[in-house]
Amino acid sequence: MLLSSHTNDVVVGIDPGKEGAFAFLAADGSLVAIHEMPCVTVLVNKKPRPRVTPAGIASLLRQYNISHVFLERVGSMQGEGAAGAFAFGVSCGQIEGSVATLGIPYTLITPQSWRRSVGIPSGSNTTLRKEAAVQRAIQLWPSHSDKFMRINRKGRSVGIDGVADAALIAYAGMTRNLRGDAQIKTKRRKPQIDSSPRTLDSIESDLALD
Repeated sequence: MLLSSHTNDVVVGIDPGKEGAFAFLAADGSLVAIHEMPCVTVLVNKKPRPRVTPAGIASLLRQYNISHVFLERVGSMQGEGAAGAFAFGVSCGQIEGSVATLGIPYTLITPQSWRRSVGIPSGSNTTLRKEAAVQRAIQLWPSHSDKFMRINRKGRSVGIDGVADAALIAYAGMTRNLRGDAQIKTKRRKPQIDSSPRTLDSIESDLALD
């Protein structure tokens, strides 16, 4: 969904998975466009299931002049079965592969990094984190608040956390210039032990110094 005529040098935030989204931000942080994850329906054990389509991702990204992509780096989710974890991993690989194939610079950002950057409190309650992400997105882009909400089957207004996450991922990447895979960790150097053979004269010399 195109929200602005500005399509030059945009930054993209991607929340992966079949319920994820793409958010396109201009250099000033304004929201240019949002798109649901491109998916196709396939039969899995005779049941229809949505699956991410690399062709759809490539087609979408080619519509914009993209300066950088920020993609959430995630692992398997708690309580998810083996089949679901495998499908999610395939989806993430297809998204990253599509971006890399198009030659677009990209950075992987952990959920903890981008949430901390935009001020979402940490915690184990997934529902509260999703609600906080939607509220934060509405604060940053109030004129597009309706894009972060939908009406559910019960007629209630609920947040669209995939869209909110994608927008916040892009915003975090722009404002903090986060490092993704290349996380630098300081390691303590182990003391160097000289394991070379020593002569009796050198040992006697050391003792004499003491």
